[in-house]
Amino acid sequence: MRHLAPDLYLEADFMLAAWGNALITTRTTFPDVKFLAGSVDTEGYIEGLGSQARFKEITSLVQLNRTHIVISDRRNSCLRMLDRVTGQTSPYAGQCGVRGFADGPALDVIFDFPSDVMFDERDRQNLIILDDYNDAIRLLDMSTMSLKTLYANDVELTRPRYGVIDAYNSDVMYITIKRRIVKYSFSKNAVTHLTGSLPTPEEKRIVSDGHYTVARYGYFISGIAQINQQFLVVTDFWSDKVRVIDLHNEQVYSLCEDSVVQVLSVSPVDERHVCKTIKPHAVTVVNNTLYIGENGRILIKSSKLYSSAVIYHLSLAHTSRVSIV
Repeated sequence: MRHLAPDLYLEADFMLAAWGNALITTRTTFPDVKFLAGSVDTEGYIEGLGSQARFKEITSLVQLNRTHIVISDRRNSCLRMLDRVTGQTSPYAGQCGVRGFADGPALDVIFDFPSDVMFDERDRQNLIILDDYNDAIRLLDMSTMSLKTLYANDVELTRPRYGVIDAYNSDVMYITIKRRIVKYSFSKNAVTHLTGSLPTPEEKRIVSDGHYTVARYGYFISGIAQINQQFLVVTDFWSDKVRVIDLHNEQVYSLCEDSVVQVLSVSPVDERHVCKTIKPHAVTVVNNTLYIGENGRILIKSSKLYSSAVIYHLSLAHTSRVSIV
């Protein structure tokens, strides 16, 4: 799973998810997966109705309203629209299948593997796009359907993957990049290093918790979400870990390292296991509950396991090292 978000169209307990090359919606109370567009296993580029459409790695989405979703089709290097009422997909920004760099009118711009798309919380008429191989932050003005680049730097912003705009300060965005996490200021148009580092050849396999200056991450950090004013959470895909970033104390630690968990599946199983995630990707926080999408089976404290274990949720109220305020 590359993206998780509450489903605004169906509401209740439904969650939207990007699963391979498909967009699905699933219930969080019991397994009930519905395919909205694309195919999990078959990639390509086709505009069409529902399962007739083809994508090439859906990595992010933003729900403009209850009926329209903008999808980041990463390896097609474009953004696309899904109409929930008709099921029809259509181009939204970028030239699908063309990699490069160009600003301008939405359908003329060129991306190079856009990984994340989100509302600009300073003005929700804008979308923010993290353009991976262009090492860039770009802004799409939906009122004029024109795009400009806010920031590009292949050293300070190496391969931006996912971001979250600070819910308490919309001028700040936290971004996961290659082995590091950085903080971007919109008003200053500047990137500040937060934690992590590019390793020497001897350090490449080292993953460690601790102070910002000593914490080390896998090759690419995947998803990022904000728990509260003090904590961020990231999925460290390559090291099979979920990591918490303590912004107040400048500390990094693994969320459930060595803890014991109760496992629930479609048929509840009364077993206890050591907490372990396998290739975690997506992460989101909804109503004090942390949802994480991964590639395989998940065992987690106070969790429920759903259809082939691709989604679990963890009640943050039962997490001893993270308090919700």
